Amino acid sequence: MHLDERAEKFQAFVSTYTIDTAFSSFLELYPLEGTVPASITGLTTSELNIAFAGISDYYGDIPVDVSFKFNSIGKFDIQEAEEIMTAFLDVTIDLVVKKADGTSELAVSFDANSTNFSFNAMV
Repeated sequence: MHLDERAEKFQAFVSTYTIDTAFSSFLELYPLEGTVPASITGLTTSELNIAFAGISDYYGDIPVDVSFKFNSIGKFDIQEAEEIMTAFLDVTIDLVVKKADGTSELAVSFDANSTNFSFNAMV
């Protein structure tokens, strides 16, 4: 549709069903997962001890890698008046300690399900 009153001069209409389906299919074909090493974040067990009491007592003060996997992104909603899109994200987060002997060990694993986030998308 051509719009004279907007700088973009073009407007696309996409349903939330289309967006849900696209993201669901994308995650099936191209899993979004990775690891952020402690060398980048500087994260240690001492810092995690605030949320996970006793972790630094058990492991000592050692580096922690953060691994993540996006399990689903969906339930998109579009708020036209604010030009904001919202969605829900399910992600698994693993905290892996890097021991002094060179081995790694999964220290904490948790799922953050139905995490609501908002964003703008220019089309």
